[in-house]
Amino acid sequence: FTARSDTPRGGGRQRTLFTNLTQQATTGIYTISGNLVRILEHGDGSGTTEWDVRTRFDLLVASGNYYYHVATPDGRTHLGRFAVIN
Repeated sequence: FTARSDTPRGGGRQRTLFTNLTQQATTGIYTISGNLVRILEHGDGSGTTEWDVRTRFDLLVASGNYYYHVATPDGRTHLGRFAVIN
């Protein structure tokens, strides 16, 4: 599993790609204190899902550290952390 930033310099839309996913996966993004930021459903078989760096309330996330939790239908999980710098 790899998360990478693919933000164009000089403006444009922000996004983070979660790659090397299984054909179906659910990715939860949380603050360090455990509050849910967003849930991303992946099921197109591409192995990649895009996050627009927005909360579930359609607000840009604040700079800081976040956790992600990837879960597959067969029960496999992966937990990691990343930083957002605005």
